[in-house]
Amino acid sequence: MDTMRYYDCHTHTQKLSPNTLSLYVLALNQPIVDLQPFCIGLHPWDCVETSLDLWIKTNEHKFQHPHCWATGEVGIDNIKVANLNNKYVYLNYFFSQALRLQKPIVLHLVKALQEFYDFLHRHPQYHNVPMIIHAYHDNNTLTENLLQYPIYFSLGPRELKRVCKNKYLKEHIFSRLLLETDDSGKDILEIYRLAESYFDKSSSDIQTRVQSNFEYLFPLSKSFFHQF
Repeated sequence: MDTMRYYDCHTHTQKLSPNTLSLYVLALNQPIVDLQPFCIGLHPWDCVETSLDLWIKTNEHKFQHPHCWATGEVGIDNIKVANLNNKYVYLNYFFSQALRLQKPIVLHLVKALQEFYDFLHRHPQYHNVPMIIHAYHDNNTLTENLLQYPIYFSLGPRELKRVCKNKYLKEHIFSRLLLETDDSGKDILEIYRLAESYFDKSSSDIQTRVQSNFEYLFPLSKSFFHQF
């Protein structure tokens, strides 16, 4: 029997498993999920449906729930929401919450890495906030610049099926690696197998690295499996 422990850093599927820890992304206006760790934020796509002020009034209290392990997902999407109003006010709010609560922030960044990097440069108060860029796939020199901050890279099936011949870049990403199923509906075990091929690493190497990074970001995860 497979006794390995798997860590799904970003999923839109509710699930509990004796050998998998999943961080569930709470949807807009969704009630709190009992028992399962979750993150909560106002997705940039949802900013067209509700204002930040209204979201704060109806959701801010959920940050205090013991199963809320992170803020997010939040961020910038320059394809689907290119003209988002007050996006820096929006980012400032969620970063300030992550800083206040001492929790990581989960980021959705599409065609916005340089813009986000500039935002961080302008806000040194957030430089020590642990950050997770989900669905990360930008193969450029900016990756190395991002490593000066406590930024981790969460990859899912789409990202792990891309071709990246830059071994130096992949080693940088591997050092901060997390894995996710996102909205794919796939099993996290399949994502681990894709990561083995993508990084040319053994299953043990992948498992050790992801577990180490996940436990660093989410210390409560160390006791999670004892409940089963």
